Amino acid sequence: MTRTYVSFDNGKNFKPPELEGKCSECPKNGCLVEMDFKCSTDLITNNFPEPWIVKFEGVYRGYGQSGRHIFVSYNGGQSLKILDSNIEKLVIANKGGLLFGSERMTGRIVESYDEGRYWNKKYEGTYKFLDIKPLEYPNNLVIAAFIYNEVKKRHSLILYKFSFHIYILGVVFKDMIFLT
Repeated sequence: MTRTYVSFDNGKNFKPPELEGKCSECPKNGCLVEMDFKCSTDLITNNFPEPWIVKFEGVYRGYGQSGRHIFVSYNGGQSLKILDSNIEKLVIANKGGLLFGSERMTGRIVESYDEGRYWNKKYEGTYKFLDIKPLEYPNNLVIAAFIYNEVKKRHSLILYKFSFHIYILGVVFKDMIFLT
């Protein structure tokens, strides 16, 4: 078992990551986080998608249970939020104003506009999301989802177009383009 520790003073002191929400008392109660550090050329891009935003996959162990999760920080790693364990291939955009990913084993797209507090779910008719990547443009964001429909034995590309001009009013306009 490997524990993850963080330092905010150039390595002079290390401590377990601080967890938000119901797990905030965990370090005192023996809970721990084991983060996956996958060395690759995309390490920085994948784990630090925007300034002050940190995203890692890993295992949370606490209260007699353990499970895989995505851990997200919106304050440079000072504290971590544990996301639903069913979410994978997560894209974070618009300073955390958009979280977009897929739900394991259901074939649903999941999206959140409030840093992961509430999730919208939409079924896309597939059980296999191969990859989800952001494609940024000056005034909007396009997210490409590469899927495989096992029933039809067909690969497809779905482009989700988001416009954030009106996000201040709480409205996000979204178009979907489906290519097969």
